Amino acid sequence: MTADGSVRVSVILPVRNGEPDLRKQLEALERQACSFPWEVIVIDNGSTDASAATAAEFANRLPDFQLLREETPGKSRALNTGIAAARGSHLIFVDADDEADEEYVEKMSEALEQYDVVGGFIDTTTLNPWCARKELAANDGLPVYHGFRPALPGCVLGTRAAVCEKVGPFDVTLMCAEDIDYTWRAFALGASFGRQHDAVMHVRRPPNARAAFKKSRSYGRSAVWLYERYRSEGLQRRSLRNVAGPMRWTVARAVRREGPWGWGIAWELGTIVGRTQECIRRRVYFP
Repeated sequence: MTADGSVRVSVILPVRNGEPDLRKQLEALERQACSFPWEVIVIDNGSTDASAATAAEFANRLPDFQLLREETPGKSRALNTGIAAARGSHLIFVDADDEADEEYVEKMSEALEQYDVVGGFIDTTTLNPWCARKELAANDGLPVYHGFRPALPGCVLGTRAAVCEKVGPFDVTLMCAEDIDYTWRAFALGASFGRQHDAVMHVRRPPNARAAFKKSRSYGRSAVWLYERYRSEGLQRRSLRNVAGPMRWTVARAVRREGPWGWGIAWELGTIVGRTQECIRRRVYFP
């Protein structure tokens, strides 16, 4: 990472087999209205589909465009590759399957003038079917994950390059929750956190119950990894009452056929299964 002043913002976009959504995100970035120099860095993380070819089409359509390749699978590795090539004093991370509002980069950069680490506004209604509009994270204030520390989702995450150097790279041993780990480390170092509600990212959620189960299972597994890493710093287990609460609420909605009950049950079951599998594998108790 060399924040040389030639650009203000580096937008870092990792992708692995991201078609067809990648094109939509790149088109959304093409529509950005920015009053400052910025760059876009796409990191192809060993895709076997047309992701790299699609990204290459935007070489002359996006500012100071770079297309890099990180062969070893893992989002953290791809992010670190992008960070190493970034020249901006502000780093903004975006996902390949989302779509940035036309002022997203501008508004995120404005917020990074005030805070070290910033989260944008997550919109889950625009791109998702009715069943998959579950809110990803609270948009009001800073979400506190696992009752431990504030954290910001990686799909709407921005940070100052100078802070990134202090925090260090994303952890390549994590296949999920690298964003939570990163922001927890930043918080422990005293970084200032803020939210920019005018920076809207239209986020895609799992479109059906099967995809919801798979996604939440990975989140459940990651919770156990985080517990192992941070329990010595104060991360506590949930009580069994707190574990049962969300599932009881979801089952009650299913009985009443209220809302997207099938999607909701799949999500809660995925979390339970993921946690249970990882607890058994690691011989750790973290319900």
